[in-house]
Amino acid sequence: MNNNKCVICSTDSSQAPLIKFDFKGKEYHICTQHIPVLIHKANQLGDILPGMENVENG
Repeated sequence: MNNNKCVICSTDSSQAPLIKFDFKGKEYHICTQHIPVLIHKANQLGDILPGMENVENG
């Protein structure tokens, strides 16, 4: 899944800035629009990133 696109909306770096993050030893990207989801609602990403449903929200 490391194709340099936002894990939520598939935006690539030609459309918006992307931030790289690692989870369970794998590299992912998220666009700046969806950073709040990663920070405040990370457990809602369980369908996209297995294991994330167990992460506590900030």
